[in-house]
Formats: sequence, structure tokens, C-alpha cells
Amino acid sequence: MNPEYRTLEYLSLSESTEQDMINLIKKNMNMKTLVGIVEQEGEFTFKIKYIPVVDSKQNMNLLFLINVDELKEYCERYIGPIQEDGSINKVKEATELQLVRFEK
Repeated sequence: MNPEYRTLEYLSLSESTEQDMINLIKKNMNMKTLVGIVEQEGEFTFKIKYIPVVDSKQNMNLLFLINVDELKEYCERYIGPIQEDGSINKVKEATELQLVRFEK
């Protein structure tokens, strides 16, 4: 693996959890440019607008890139609202969630 990729933030299709996804969304939310360094509370943070999604952490084959704001919207629609601390406010009733319907 290229050593430069070790610091790159990404989601793994096979190994990442919901919490990993939420953490990346919270860190990179509301980014106006593709990449950038943002000063927050005296610290500089590298932010990205598109999160790379790879097949696995071992292979690191890029599958697609997803916009952070769109991913946040999908998460809130299907998982529940994201809290300020990064936790997910699970919706108690299934009728409050929009379900995905697959047609043949």
C-alpha cells in the first residue's frame, strides 16, 4: 500500500460501520470546496467534500466517491437524525423512516 494513503480518510464497503460513516460526515460537513484546511477552535483540520469508498482496507480499490452533504441526507433519512456529539438518534417507529423499495 502506498504510504501516502495511510492518512487518507475513506469508508470501506466491507469493514466500515455506521459510526465510522457518521464520524466522517461530522468532520467534513458543509465543505464548499473540494478539499481544504479549515481552522476550528485554534486547530487546523483537513476537510474533504467527497468521501472515497473502497472495497476493503487491504485492497483499497476505489469504488466511488460520495458527496458528504448527500451522505448526511441519506443517513438522516434511513438511519435517523445525527446529533451534535456524533451519535445517531434512532427513530423509534418504523413508519417515520423512508424505506427503500427495489423493483425487478
